[in-house]
Amino acid sequence: MSELKTATERLTAAVGELERTLHAERREAAETARSAKEAMRLLSHEKAAAAAKAEEAAARIAALETELADLSAGDHTAMKALEARAAKAEQAAAAAQAEAKAVAAERDAALKEISTLREARDGDAQLREEAAQALDAAIGELKVLSRAGAHG
Repeated sequence: MSELKTATERLTAAVGELERTLHAERREAAETARSAKEAMRLLSHEKAAAAAKAEEAAARIAALETELADLSAGDHTAMKALEARAAKAEQAAAAAQAEAKAVAAERDAALKEISTLREARDGDAQLREEAAQALDAAIGELKVLSRAGAHG
């Protein structure tokens, strides 16, 4: 009978620990999901801003190239100034494109982290399933011990 009581106490402690672990994992998964959602929102906003900058720079380049093409060959000073402005606009466009690539890389890293966290969560579900099976086996063993104690 003492073995049955000890086994029951161990089983109760194991169930309590499993419940605490499951609660902590759920809380952590919810926090991770909130953080990932916020990161994705911020990255999306940054990507949109970078795309807008790239479009603006492309429009400036097109306007400068049109203006440059319309200048007469004799107006060398104005042409040089426009060439300098066009070069600056191209640099701004390149910087905006680089920023867009960096934002995309951050987004990809965040998506990869989300995927890794989801895989870990799925692995935790497998462990919980195995723990539940072990718990069922222990309950069965307790029943056998209980019957043996009742008949013995």
